[in-house]
Amino acid sequence: MGNVGKISENEYETLAASGYRLDDIIGKSGLEKQYETYSEGGSVIGLKGEWGKEELEVNAKNQTVSTISEEAPEPGDSLVLTIDIDVQTAMEDSLARMVQYARETFNGKAGGGSAVLIDVKTGGILALASYPSIDPNSFAEGLSADEVKYYNDEKLRPQWNRAISAGYPPGSTFKLVTATAILKAGISPNDTVYCAPSVWVDPLARCWKSDGHGYVNLYQATAGSCNIYYQIMGKRAGVENLLEAGRSYGFGQLTGIDLPGEIKGVFPTVAWKEEKFTGWEADWHTYDSYYTSIGQGYNVDTVIQLGSYIAAVANDGVRMKPFICREIVSAEGVLLKEFTPTEAMDLGLTEEQAKTLKSAMKAVTADGGTAAHLFDSLPENLRPAAKTGTAQTGLVGDNPNKDYHGVFVAFAPAENPQVAFACLIEYGKRGGSTAGVVARDTFYSYFQVDGDSSVNVSTDE
Repeated sequence: MGNVGKISENEYETLAASGYRLDDIIGKSGLEKQYETYSEGGSVIGLKGEWGKEELEVNAKNQTVSTISEEAPEPGDSLVLTIDIDVQTAMEDSLARMVQYARETFNGKAGGGSAVLIDVKTGGILALASYPSIDPNSFAEGLSADEVKYYNDEKLRPQWNRAISAGYPPGSTFKLVTATAILKAGISPNDTVYCAPSVWVDPLARCWKSDGHGYVNLYQATAGSCNIYYQIMGKRAGVENLLEAGRSYGFGQLTGIDLPGEIKGVFPTVAWKEEKFTGWEADWHTYDSYYTSIGQGYNVDTVIQLGSYIAAVANDGVRMKPFICREIVSAEGVLLKEFTPTEAMDLGLTEEQAKTLKSAMKAVTADGGTAAHLFDSLPENLRPAAKTGTAQTGLVGDNPNKDYHGVFVAFAPAENPQVAFACLIEYGKRGGSTAGVVARDTFYSYFQVDGDSSVNVSTDE
């Protein structure tokens, strides 16, 4: 939602010509800022109202003698959102609970996270949460000393919308991008790669499973999240196919969600490396293909990008622009503006390619998959398809063998996708054990199902 606050000196200098006053309260963040005013076709609508005024005749004692003229104040317009308040509440509660669980169980550094649920067909945001969170009323009523301390805490950073403004390595949740490149390159999903310690030689990144996965095809490699399969097949697909798939899914770009503060993240490309580095490192090397293919290396993505990408997988390769405001309505209830779904990109997947990608994700929640038991409480017709992720943070001072973010993406139902989900919990270790629980709780709410609310779920990777 964002918050409002008193207009600053700099803001007043910019906005005075538009009728703002020195004592105005204006939108400072979130939807409050995004839709303070909205201009289209020469007309200005939005949350900003208009001051009323009176012209009075007064006597020498400043007493009113008569009213010469009077203009009534005009209230601002209202927003009708795509948000489902029940799902939003469930997501916020689960996210807060799982961040605390991760901090107590896996890593004391765990302190934040974010999640999103998207309508697959329209791009409408049904729920979007960031933790630690803010109370918008705090800013409107004036902050207490404790609130000032909380909101200015550089470690907590509650005013930072982690869903759109924070970038993280996506880890294995990125592997469906690589799977897309593999299929686009004409490689059969039934072709296999051998994964065992004997083949884990530089510059290959090791697989997370200590004894390897043996011979695996695309479906088995996705179910077991095999790093070796995806590195070798990603290289075989070729750099151009890999990078084109990433660009098509929207990585390294703004999704265009109607919120201020969204970042592009980083999607490493040949041109990006040439600009970023000098000497030998400026060239694209084999290890760049390897690490990019498993969502590590230079990859930095936002949770909204992850959600948008998985929604595209669920929507047969059609990526929709995410949005939160459905309508702007006047105080009298008159529809002033309707925001309709917008297609951002069609990846041009064949029917067979789209089916293969979704089948690979279904394998993750089936027996033998890394999230096999996470959704046992959901009826079979509502079970999701998913991908887990355990992402090395890549941050200075962190231990690459201990400090991991927990990442989880999914769409549901697996057979007839309606919604797509993404979540990252900072230092949440295994995505299925932390971020995956937020997915489960969110799906419970969306599908109105009562189920197991435990947090100690047995999952791999």
